[in-house]
Amino acid sequence: MKHLKIFCLCLSVWIFLAGIALATTITAVATDIENTTLNQDLWEYEFTVSGYDYNTEDGFTIYFDYNSFGAIDPDGVVAAPNSDWDIQTWNPDTSLPDDGGYDAFALSDDYASFTETFTVQAVLLSNGNTTAWYYETYEAGQWDTVPEPTTALLLGIGLIGAAGALRKRE
Repeated sequence: MKHLKIFCLCLSVWIFLAGIALATTITAVATDIENTTLNQDLWEYEFTVSGYDYNTEDGFTIYFDYNSFGAIDPDGVVAAPNSDWDIQTWNPDTSLPDDGGYDAFALSDDYASFTETFTVQAVLLSNGNTTAWYYETYEAGQWDTVPEPTTALLLGIGLIGAAGALRKRE
């Protein structure tokens, strides 16, 4: 029983530390810019990405809530910040409902460069919230999201709790 406790403790510490190592942070500066279409509230987002080194076919997707945004890149001006990235955008769809998105896919064999920010324009709905966006990261071949530190932390806390429950039984 003692070995199980030690194993659970070591596993939870490892998971916690691994989660921290994989953490990507994406922040944005939102600016209300001049509207190009009548009755349209156009915003520009400058995204900064840090905390993770992206290799070929790694990437991230920023989702724009369909309740807050009407269009992503309405004027077709979004471009990759440099040749290390392939950028795709799609609009929110309230009939599904489905969030709009901005996807950045790493093309570089070495770590993809973050020397510039990632910029996208989005149309804010009249009742929209400028901060109604979230992101997910993915690694080559997995096409799943990479666990964020809170996931690893919760799993670690759960394992510690399970070890504690086992201790009380003894």
